[in-house]
Amino acid sequence: MFFSVITVTYNSRSYLKQTIDSILAQRFTDFELIIGDDCSLDDSWEIILKYADPRIRRYRNDTTLGEYANRTKALQQATGKYLIFIDGDDLMYEHALSTLARYIEFFPECAMYFSREWDPRILCPFKVDPLTIYRFEYLDGGIMGGNFTKVLFKTEILKDYSFPEGIRSGDSYIQLKIAQQHP
Repeated sequence: MFFSVITVTYNSRSYLKQTIDSILAQRFTDFELIIGDDCSLDDSWEIILKYADPRIRRYRNDTTLGEYANRTKALQQATGKYLIFIDGDDLMYEHALSTLARYIEFFPECAMYFSREWDPRILCPFKVDPLTIYRFEYLDGGIMGGNFTKVLFKTEILKDYSFPEGIRSGDSYIQLKIAQQHP
């Protein structure tokens, strides 16, 4: 499997069908979709169960674990070489995985790939080493992807780290931890 797309949900029924449909509509088809419902109180689980696509693996937690514990549970099930989180209220353009696969060809040694808005400081694609990424983050207003929907991870490297318990910005935390040691 080339990509794992992880969708964690909690009471996401308003957007969940559009999220799943946008992922399944990818032009690049070598991916699995792991959907982890965190014991939603709405009909999110019923929406998830309506899909019979063989690329989907799903689970529903017995009790609410919280965002990062649910991400960890889904991550443990991921078999793709690369991983992206597309949550239950996010969408993917149909060419998203194809585009990401192309950037991987340019920089296969990277641990993370960021999708960013246009930035006059950077001519993309651009490989950033740990020292440079920390200079951008702490001296120049940041360069990393921010929330998880903008970051593709090399799965084996992400699995070497753990999501923090009780932290509000685990997205940034895990990116900074990985960026300390990897381009």
